[in-house]
Amino acid sequence: MSLGTSLNINSLQNEFEEAVEIIWKSRVQIMFLVETIIDGSYPDSQFDIRGYHLHRNNRKKLGGGILEYVSSDLISRILRLAKRCTCIEANVLEIKFKTRSIVVIGLYRSPSQRFNIK
Repeated sequence: MSLGTSLNINSLQNEFEEAVEIIWKSRVQIMFLVETIIDGSYPDSQFDIRGYHLHRNNRKKLGGGILEYVSSDLISRILRLAKRCTCIEANVLEIKFKTRSIVVIGLYRSPSQRFNIK
């Protein structure tokens, strides 16, 4: 069993069955999917996977988006970041284990975006 991994899914609504198969075969506890290309018009129930909690951060237009599946054996919650950088999409999760917690960050940067470092 793997703790976590990520996958560029490039349209979750079109690749959902493939994502489910990958998650089940790998028995991963945390899976980040980027370029989900879904918005609020898609209900969470459409992407439910038995045994996993779903956390998502949709992009309102033009692709992108990030989503995580976290094993229901783990306690997880979304942590909010200040919106200072608009060139990346991020989801930050706190995962609680029996004796400690960790913070896991999933990031996505569209190839068309550039970093402005000052």
